[in-house]
Amino acid sequence: MDFDYRSIFVGGSIEAQGIANRLDTEGIKTLVKDHGDSARLAGFATALPSETEVFVSASDVDRAKAILNEIGQC
Repeated sequence: MDFDYRSIFVGGSIEAQGIANRLDTEGIKTLVKDHGDSARLAGFATALPSETEVFVSASDVDRAKAILNEIGQC
């Protein structure tokens, strides 16, 4: 199975989760990647605040960006 995801948001984890939840209510599946958690789990802990990235399927990018514009996150 081939997946083609595109990043639509990079920022704080709270904002990213809010965006992912909103997109989910609109029927858009998301993938949320917390770079700090990923580093910590791989053994590369850092004291710096991390960025969280929200991905959507390439076919949903336009709809997702329209929703981000609507909620003022783009």
